[in-house]
Formats: sequence, structure tokens, C-alpha cells
Amino acid sequence: MFTKPTYVADFETINRNGKEEVWLWDVCNVVSKKHTTGTELEDFWNHLENLKFSSIIYFHNLRFDGSFLMDYLLKNGYTFNDVQTNRLHKKEFSCLVTDLGQYFSINYRNNQGKIINIWDSAKLIPLSVKQMAQDFALVITKGEIDYTKFRPKGYIPTDKELDYVKRDTEIVADVLTEFKEEGFDKMTLSSCAFDINKKIMGNEYKQHFGWWESHGNDNIDEYIINKNDENNELRVNSIDEYMRRAYRGGFCATNPKHINTTVRDAVFYYDVNSKYPFEMAKSPMPVGKPLPFEGEYVIDKEYPLYIQRILIDCELKENGIACILIKNKGIGNKYLEDSDGIIPLTLTNLDMKLLEENYNIYHIEYLDGFKFKAKVGLFDAYISHFMEMKITAEKEGKKGKRKIAKLSMNSLYGKFGQNPKRRKKIPKIEDGLLKFERGEMQTSEKCNYLPVAIFVCAWGRYHIIEDIMKIEKIKPGAWIYTDTDSILTTIKLDSSLTHSTELGKYKIERIFKKSRYLGPKTYWGITNDNKIVCKACGCNTKALKNFPIGKFNYNHDVRNGKVYLKTVEGGKRLVSKEFKIRNRFDDKRR
Repeated sequence: MFTKPTYVADFETINRNGKEEVWLWDVCNVVSKKHTTGTELEDFWNHLENLKFSSIIYFHNLRFDGSFLMDYLLKNGYTFNDVQTNRLHKKEFSCLVTDLGQYFSINYRNNQGKIINIWDSAKLIPLSVKQMAQDFALVITKGEIDYTKFRPKGYIPTDKELDYVKRDTEIVADVLTEFKEEGFDKMTLSSCAFDINKKIMGNEYKQHFGWWESHGNDNIDEYIINKNDENNELRVNSIDEYMRRAYRGGFCATNPKHINTTVRDAVFYYDVNSKYPFEMAKSPMPVGKPLPFEGEYVIDKEYPLYIQRILIDCELKENGIACILIKNKGIGNKYLEDSDGIIPLTLTNLDMKLLEENYNIYHIEYLDGFKFKAKVGLFDAYISHFMEMKITAEKEGKKGKRKIAKLSMNSLYGKFGQNPKRRKKIPKIEDGLLKFERGEMQTSEKCNYLPVAIFVCAWGRYHIIEDIMKIEKIKPGAWIYTDTDSILTTIKLDSSLTHSTELGKYKIERIFKKSRYLGPKTYWGITNDNKIVCKACGCNTKALKNFPIGKFNYNHDVRNGKVYLKTVEGGKRLVSKEFKIRNRFDDKRR
């Protein structure tokens, strides 16, 4: 199950005279559950230095704890070396920190000559420690301590504090064990899901996706003659880069009729059961080598799916849904309402249909594109595998196994969308603080089949927007809000569309008796049983607990609503400040 000794570690830190320091740490052996605990960061490193076997150390949220580790390494004679882990020498370390600031791993060779891999368990188990204990029905639960209490140098932890840190590491260790028992042995959940799917598909994987693995980074000029405008906005270099412009996420929008208004009618909050797993299992997915074409796509039964590049001048119809997210340089990311002249777009055939249904098109020029063969049920075996695992776990009362199945179903498609180009960050110490500089752009030799991710999202948007359009035809203004797999509406959906468990069908999550909508992921509602549900994009959810509707307005400040990690001497510090509910429609419609 575990190929090498594996541990879970955790730091508790405190601000001492402006410097953030570790005042308590714990390392839990995942198999034996034996704990080693200390109060100084140097003692933690001495513990790792004396490990006699190459080991994996997990921290849950490496972005926080990892900052203390790299700060220590760089200030104590270690040198960063961006090489393969097995090529590291003593007093050298490497790390994988992305350009977006995501911490994946820190690796070094200890005094015993053994490689120590430090990984982020949150990348494999995307749950808080408290959620883990609840969702996996563990006997042990997360504890609580006084986080604000000052603990001076030499402070001796109380029994309650020792119990607290041991609970945190042991909870993660227990859940990690359950994941490993199911064969999840990669660094991230999406990597595990991807690997399991490859095994389930067998030879079919290579048959359908093999060409793209070795040719996704091919120069686009070998396939399509680029037509560049004077601003060079249409220029792309590789096939992957070309198609990535058609890669858009879920549809998240508020009906303009209800923005900044209080809805006093009953609002039915519907969620789709496993939205993306349903699309992967039941909707046509692209396969094989795509064929390039010039101009407008011509109906081809053998190649029914396509990605089309166009130049367009258009405007939203009077009752149209602003549903085309434009992602072009100089324009920004927003839902298109009025192109205000000719703009470039790269769209799937599903988005092309939504464009025609919702916009008045004044001018369109078809440039070029790629078309694909299609296959239905491509991932049916993968989804069925985890659906059966989920059903069996429910019958047997195994909550942990059920949670793993649910997480796995939703974690596959994103790996197909992984960008083969990435720029890692290089750590350094500057003015006593841990900082990073941008490394060289690196391109992976192999590409995952990006068109799958593109069309999973495209089908998801298409189906939910079509349902919204049907609602609006029945009763204009009945649609209130949507976020990827949810629809909030003042009318009930037809019974043919609803089911409590069936994949792809809607189920009622809650009913608001009064609600207010300020924008994407920013709404307030009170349910029939008087529970307040309040969200504001970017705001700490704890700060919004029982938040009153009277204060839920643009430019209102939420106390301690903005929580972030600040780099300080020693590592990082969790700080909070007021969060302002911003009007996202002042400058652009999202």
C-alpha cells in the first residue's frame, strides 16, 4: 500500500516580535500512528535529517507550512537545484511551486543520503481536516485551542495543545490510508483519477488519445495557415495553444433583471447530480487525430464535433442569454453583450449554436478550425466503476469509501485540460524574506488530450443554458442565477428533468423564501427553515455566517472577510482584513 515510509506533519506557528515561528510540531507515522512532537523548527529538521529511509512527508496545505521549510533551508546552507529528485546532492533541495503560487512538493537529500519528499496532502484530499473527520466518519475529531494566546520562546505546550496537533496529523493519516487502500498513489487526486482511467480504458486510451500525446505541441503552421490581424491577436504557436482558446469553464451568471434586487418569491435551488461525470459518460466526446479545415466548417458525419475560429461583430438579442465568455487580449474575461466592432473568437460547435441562438450577428468571417470524430460512452466504464463503488459504500455504511468515489468522479476531466507549458518559481531569500523569481518556461514532452476537457465543459454549458432558455420561454424572468451545475428559478422544473440521484438530473438542494443577488458567486438567501446562505466571491465564508440581508449591498465592508497568507520573516502568517463587496458590473459584465 505504502511503497516507502510515509508520515503526516503539521506546524503551529506564532508571531514573536514580527517574526513567525513554529511553537509546536508533530509528525505522525501513517502506519503505526506513532507521534514525534517538538517545539522548535530546528528539532523538526533534526528529526528529518536522521530518517534512515527515503520517505514521504505530507503537510495539509503546503503553501503555508512549506514556506517555513524553504525559509529554513535557504537560511541554513541549502542550495536550490532544479533537477530530478534522485540527482539531488546533500545540502541541495528542489521544489515544485507553480507560476500561480501552488505548492506541490519540496524534495531534498538528508544527512543519511536518503531522499525526503514533502508533499501537499490537500492536493490528494481536497477537504479541510474538519471535513475529513466528518465525511469519513472517523472516531477521532478535530480539536480546538486558543489560537490568539501568546506563547513565548521556550513555551511548554499543554496536554490539550499536544492532543490538538496530534489529532490534526492523525486525521489526515487515517484518510490518507483509505485513499492508498483504493490505489491512489500519485501526488494529486486528478493524477490518480487519470491513471485509474487509463487502466480501465486499456488499449482504447492509446487508440483514442495517443496521437495527441506526441503531437499536441506541434507547430500550428504545419496544420493551419495563420491569418493574423494587425494586433497579432490571432497568433498561436501550437495545436494545444490554438484549441486552448476554446477552453472555457462552467457558466456562472445572474439574470440582469435580478441583479441588486431582493426576490421575495420562492426560489427553487436545483443542482445537477454529477454534472461533469454525466457529460463524460453520456455526451459525444472527441477522439483521435483532429483534421484541420479552412473557412467555415462543413457538415461531416464522420467528424461531427469541431472547434471554429471566427471574426465577429455581434450584439445580444433582446431576450438573449449573455453566455459567450470572451477571452481575448485587450478585452478581458467577460460575458459578451456587445462586441462593439469585430473581435476574434475560438468556439466549439456547441458554443457556435448558443451564439446563433442568443446574439444578433452583423458580420462573421470564418477563418479555420479542427474537426473530430466523436464517441459516446467513452468514460462510461470509469464513471460506472465509481458509481458502483459509491452505491456499495452507501449500502455498507462506509462513508469514507463513498466520499472517495464521489471525489474521483469529478476529478478526471480537469487532468485532460492540464497545460503542457508551465513556468515554475525559483525560491530565494531577499531582505530576509522568502521570495520567488520566475523560472524558464518549460514544455512537457507529452500532452494530455485537451479536446476532452474542452468538450466536457462545453456540453455542460450547452445543456444548462438550453434549460435556462426553456425556463425563460415558459416564464420570462423566472431564471434567477446559475453557477456551473445549478439553476435558481422561481418555477419548478418539469418532473422529467428531476431525480434525487440519477446522473444528469436536477434535484432540489433548498428553497429560498427571500433572496438577493449581486453577481457571480455573490448572493444571499434565507431558506424555508430559516437558515441563511450567504456567499460573496473572495470573502471568507466564516465572516458571512448569519450575515443580515440589510448589509448585503455593494461597497459594504465585511469584518475579517479577507483572509490571506502574508510572507513574513520565518515563513507566512495568516492575516485578515475587511472585505468590500464589490460591484462587478461597474466596468464589465461577467
